[in-house]
Amino acid sequence: MQWRQKHLKLMKKQLQARLSPTAFYVTQEMGNERPFNGDLWWHREVGMYQCVCCTQRLFMSDHKYKSRTGFPTFWNYMVDSLDFRLDNLQGPRYANAHEDVHIIHNKPTKRAICSNCEAHLGHVYEDGPPPFYKRIQINSSALKFTPKPWMDVPSINLKQKLKLRAFKKMQQERGARFAAFVKEEREMNLACFKTRFKRQKYLDKKQAKLEESQGEEQSASPDLAFDIKGQAQKQSL
Repeated sequence: MQWRQKHLKLMKKQLQARLSPTAFYVTQEMGNERPFNGDLWWHREVGMYQCVCCTQRLFMSDHKYKSRTGFPTFWNYMVDSLDFRLDNLQGPRYANAHEDVHIIHNKPTKRAICSNCEAHLGHVYEDGPPPFYKRIQINSSALKFTPKPWMDVPSINLKQKLKLRAFKKMQQERGARFAAFVKEEREMNLACFKTRFKRQKYLDKKQAKLEESQGEEQSASPDLAFDIKGQAQKQSL
C-alpha cells in the first residue's frame, strides 16, 4: 500500500509537469471546469477521444451528442474504458450552466474515471437519450481528441520514396498517353461521321434526282402514245 501511494505521488508529479493546470486540477483533484469554456464541448469532427493522462481510448465521435450542459456529452463509451464511483461532491454553481439537481442538493453523484489511470473525467447521470439513457458529462480538459484516421501512418525510407515517386510518374505518363489516344480516336470517329454524313447526303440528292427524272418520264409517256396513234390514223386515211 505504501509503495502504491509513493508510485501515485511520483505519477502526480510527472503529470503536474506535463499537463496544464486546468487538466491537472480536473483529473487529479476531482475538479470541474467552467461550462461553455472548454475546447471540445462544441466539437463535431470525426475521430476518437482519449484520456489526457494515459491516452487510453474512451469515446468515439459517434458516441457524442448535442446537449446544453456546456460540456462534452456522450451517450456511450468504449468497452472497459471507464469506471464509475459514487462520491459526495459539491460542484460549482454558475448562472449560465445547466442546473443539475444532484450537484445543487449535494446528493451522491456517480463519477466517471479512467479505468487505466483512475483519472477523474466527469459525471454520469441517468437522463440521457435511448437506448442506455446515460448522460456521460466529461470535462474538455480531461480529453484528448485524435482525428480520423487515428492509426499512425508507417514511415518509409528514401529508397521507397523514390520508388513511389517513379511509380506515380509512370502512372501519370500512362494516363497522359491514354488520354491522347482517346482524344485521337474521338477525332477519327468524328471525321468518319462527317464523311458518312456527306456520303449519305450525296446519295439522298442522287436518289431525289432519279425519282424526279422517273416522274418526268411517266408524265411524258401518255402524250407520246397519243401522237403516235394520231399519225397512224392520218396515214390510213
